[in-house]
Amino acid sequence: MVKVRPLIVNLSRKALDMDAFLDEVKEKGYSGEARASTSGGITHILFYEGLPTLAPEGVLEALDIMDAPEASVSFYILGEELLHALSSLFEGEKVWSQLSVNVIHPREMISKLKEKEETGHLCIYDRRGDRYFLFFHKGRPLGVYELGEWRAVDFPSIWKETKYLDYYRSEGRDALLSRSMKVPSRRDLMELISWWNGVMEGIVRKLGRKPVEISLQKAFGDQNIYTLDEAHLNTEKKTYTATYEALRLFKERSPGFLKEIEMVASAHWLNRYLQEAVKGREEMIERLSLKEVFARRRER
Repeated sequence: MVKVRPLIVNLSRKALDMDAFLDEVKEKGYSGEARASTSGGITHILFYEGLPTLAPEGVLEALDIMDAPEASVSFYILGEELLHALSSLFEGEKVWSQLSVNVIHPREMISKLKEKEETGHLCIYDRRGDRYFLFFHKGRPLGVYELGEWRAVDFPSIWKETKYLDYYRSEGRDALLSRSMKVPSRRDLMELISWWNGVMEGIVRKLGRKPVEISLQKAFGDQNIYTLDEAHLNTEKKTYTATYEALRLFKERSPGFLKEIEMVASAHWLNRYLQEAVKGREEMIERLSLKEVFARRRER
């Protein structure tokens, strides 16, 4: 039986610093399940090696629900093997559906799963309509759980009441890794925008305000994530979806803006200026994957 460790259980969102909490999960590399309980029901997010990876309604949307003021938040540390098996509950391949217990004996079934080194879960339906989940990782049984609060259940004690079974196979580890998302915190985005606006002031001193405003408008003015205040970028939207989109747009649009500045002020001046501007901000640039944006520009 795999030991499930609750990190937080039904903690009020008002008592939780979400950015700090997500940073801790990322730093520790926890694989586990987060739950947000709201008036709309329960939202689940799977974290794989510290990063949000799977959620029925989409990862960013689920994080926004988790961040709602009225939410109660739980997080269960499951470990990589159990998390991998649990992922079959969200996006697994259905192998058996409503298989009667009269058709196959449980020992025979478990033997087949071990032989094939299967990863996934058996959904066990009892005669009262309750559901229990038997998880496997590469053929090794990880235990039977009632998922309300990850309560471990003795398999023989529930088998006599079992009516039928479903079996779902999980995707591979590489598929999980490919779905994992590096979601920036709102704090990261605010730090970036504050620094960028300082960079803009230096360019304004070189070129004047009007050409900088025109170039910023061309780069950022056609969408609703950012607002422009003269030569400054701002964003009022604080959700994780908006934060992710704002950073994506910044990576996409800022190279075009800098290209225009280079054409007016020269690559030589811009290189020297950006080299000075990024001093002391290297960790932020690395963390937000912006090294290519501020890489040295080719001088002609």
